[in-house]
Amino acid sequence: MLNYNYKFFIELINSFISNEPVKPKYDVEWDEIIRLAKINNLLGILFTSIEKMDKSNRPKEELYNKLKRNFLLQIRNSDQIDMYVKKVIKAFEQEDIDHIFLKGYEIKHCYPVTELRSMSDVDILIRKEDREKSDKILKDLGYKGNFTNCEVWDYRKKISYLEIHTSMVSDEIKQGIDYNKYFSNPWEHAVLTSKNTYKLEEEYHLIFLIVHMAKHFSECGCGIRMFLDIEFYLKKYSQILDWDYIWRELKNLELVAFTEIVFTLCNRWFHSEIPIEPFDLEEDFYEKITENVLLGGIFGFELSNYKLGMVRHDLNKSNSYFKSSFKICKILIFPPYEELIKQKQYSKIKNKKYLILFAWIYRLLYILITRGKQGFSYLFDILFGKNKIKEQNETMNKLGL
Repeated sequence: MLNYNYKFFIELINSFISNEPVKPKYDVEWDEIIRLAKINNLLGILFTSIEKMDKSNRPKEELYNKLKRNFLLQIRNSDQIDMYVKKVIKAFEQEDIDHIFLKGYEIKHCYPVTELRSMSDVDILIRKEDREKSDKILKDLGYKGNFTNCEVWDYRKKISYLEIHTSMVSDEIKQGIDYNKYFSNPWEHAVLTSKNTYKLEEEYHLIFLIVHMAKHFSECGCGIRMFLDIEFYLKKYSQILDWDYIWRELKNLELVAFTEIVFTLCNRWFHSEIPIEPFDLEEDFYEKITENVLLGGIFGFELSNYKLGMVRHDLNKSNSYFKSSFKICKILIFPPYEELIKQKQYSKIKNKKYLILFAWIYRLLYILITRGKQGFSYLFDILFGKNKIKEQNETMNKLGL
């Protein structure tokens, strides 16, 4: 049976959706409720729901005041990030750089209180030919850049974090389906909203959100905030969406079953109006997926080793757990030169490939010194995680992935 703290946490999320107060039926462990909100980046939403409760049912004053301070800080930070983003938009317009906001920064406009859709960064899609120009603009604005991979460059300025993309999807999710190719022409599915700012068509954006969720599930996990995004997206757009087109595209992407389960879970958790008849999920599976979604945090990192997802994907090619796990461990400790120089601390060996051996030695010593037992535990999980992989595969199969 599902822990009552988990059930009540979902009720508190529903209180934010419905704007109706809730009352606990049993004693709740507020420390655990707050922990769940923290790892899922829902502290601001949690506070608004607690604020609506009868004072006798709220957490102790110390916890309540702490949540209130966090809430006010989140509102302030959101406003400041908006100011930073407006400056980026203005600078992009001056240099004629087309751009599309992805994920959180676009989704927040579906939320009843936009400031409460928390995000760790702002994702912006640009055209490939504008990569160098945008890099110069952002650095002129005071952002510090750090290459993460060829398709995504990230930047930071105080509390403003930007991820500048030139493609929407670059990860393998299901064998035989080229998701990168499917999303290779986003500008054909975007509408101009101001001088150089575009917005994805609603159907195309929903398909992207589903694919993005599938990607996170296939790697490590997916938190309840992504389901909340779907809930508010459907609330805003469901009546105007071309569902025949959406289901046809999802069928081509082999994500119909996954989408139906996502919608069913939204219906079960949030009492959503969904465009399908909700499934009767096996109770064991429902409880397990609910626990995984809540306890894993935003991207599942709280429960699972992220690199196990890499092992699982490689297993499809090697059919040998030893080969796949050893390969991933080797890449982690001794990454290829092309990957190594993308990391800021190794950028100095760019165009000096002959120094890679020294960089590897430094990296190994750095891991041993700074991570110690934790680093060994991480690698141990990869090398001896066969049972976890098996369990993950069972969950993926039930999710339609």
